Amino acid sequence: MKYKQILIGTDGGDLMAPVYEHAAYFAQLTDATVHIAYVLDSTRFAAYPIDASSNKYDVNLDAGKQIVVNAKKDLASRGVNEDRIVTVVLDGHPAEELKCTRTVKISISSLSERTGEKV
Repeated sequence: MKYKQILIGTDGGDLMAPVYEHAAYFAQLTDATVHIAYVLDSTRFAAYPIDASSNKYDVNLDAGKQIVVNAKKDLASRGVNEDRIVTVVLDGHPAEELKCTRTVKISISSLSERTGEKV
C-alpha cells in the first residue's frame, strides 16, 4: 500500500497519541507527507457578545496553533522528516473543512490557501 498524503485532524487530546504513532509508521514506510489540521469551529462563539467572542476566538486560535506545533514535534520525535509535515489551522465546521479525507484530489494545502492559516 502506497500512501502519498496522510491527513490527521487533531484536537490535541491524549487520545491522539496512537494516531500520531500510526501516522508516523506509515509516513516512514511510504515517504508520505503528513498534514496535521486543527479546525476552529468559530460558530461556537456566535452567541457571545462581540468583545467576549473575539477574545475567546483568539484564545482558541492560539491554542489550535500550539496543538499543531506540538503534533509536529511528536511526529518528528517518532522519526518523520520535518520537511514532510505540514500544519494548518482552519476556521469552520470540522466535518466540512476535513471533507477532503473522502476526496482524493483535494489536499489540505488547497484548503489552507482558501480558508486557513499555515502555522
